Amino acid sequence: MNNKPKRKINLIDVIIFISLTVALGAALFGLLKGIGSAANKVTVEYVLEISPIDSAFTSKVAEGNGIYDHASSQKLGTVSAVSASQAYHQSTDPQGSPVSSVMEGSSILYITATADAQKTSAGYLVGNCVLGIGKEIEIRLPDLYANARCISIKAVEN
Repeated sequence: MNNKPKRKINLIDVIIFISLTVALGAALFGLLKGIGSAANKVTVEYVLEISPIDSAFTSKVAEGNGIYDHASSQKLGTVSAVSASQAYHQSTDPQGSPVSSVMEGSSILYITATADAQKTSAGYLVGNCVLGIGKEIEIRLPDLYANARCISIKAVEN
């Protein structure tokens, strides 16, 4: 004979079951929506600033170079333009007036790149890196490793 008491379904069991079903459904919907969201795919053009950098390194970046995230080695795009300008040190004199002086042998390097991205609420997702204005990233190119800051980003027509 079976001496086990019969299990009755009570209100708490029903609430737990419904909550778990809703949570699982929401997670599955979010996952499927994220995978199939081709509407959020865009080509972006962004500008990275490396400042200051030894002027000798400005020639280490060329159009067509791949840009990679240093930590994950994921590709972040392809260099489409490179420019450099003189680096200056900004300070104040003893009276509090602004003073600007040339940093001899140093430059500010600007790297323009294009990449396929996904638009998110946090910015543009390129590989596993979210790019946005002011975002700092460690990048690696064939002949250069540097910390860079995104100063411009925009979606472009394909």
